Amino acid sequence: NYWKILKRGNKLGKMKISFRPMNKNDIYYVHGIESLTNETPWSETNFYDALRFSKADVVTIDGKVNGYVIYQYVMDEIHLLNISVAPQFIGKSIGYQLLKRVVDQSKYTFKKRIFLEVRESNQRAIKFYRRNGFQEAGVRKNYYKLNFGREDGLIMQKNLSKPVIILLLDNVFKFFFNLARFRLR
Repeated sequence: NYWKILKRGNKLGKMKISFRPMNKNDIYYVHGIESLTNETPWSETNFYDALRFSKADVVTIDGKVNGYVIYQYVMDEIHLLNISVAPQFIGKSIGYQLLKRVVDQSKYTFKKRIFLEVRESNQRAIKFYRRNGFQEAGVRKNYYKLNFGREDGLIMQKNLSKPVIILLLDNVFKFFFNLARFRLR
């Protein structure tokens, strides 16, 4: 059974890791990972909706889905909606690589920042986001549903570097400016 394999530990070693857009055939596996890693997991319907209205990527390890990231472009921002890694791959940089993929793709857009909400009790995730350049930006009171009650969500954000096209145009401008200055001498 796939989920029994997921619960067992595994080392990366020479495993083949690849990233690709999520498709509807991945939802069974993605929902399974979500159920193993989240106290109040998204439903399969939430994931189908995410495919229709958001951007979603998966990471496969030796051909099996073992992590995912879901995000939206909203105006000049990226909203990270959900990111998770199969339990046996937590702490093996898979989450970092998924997050880096989102940030790297932003370099070709005009997005200024990426933001997310995280449970205040999820210290492991908060440390992960801080290590990756996110800062606390506020609190959403009673944002997360629990089995009993609610929990605040910590808003975190990271400012993004300029898009590649802006950097390219900036360098072209500097080149011609310096060329003109040189010729005027």
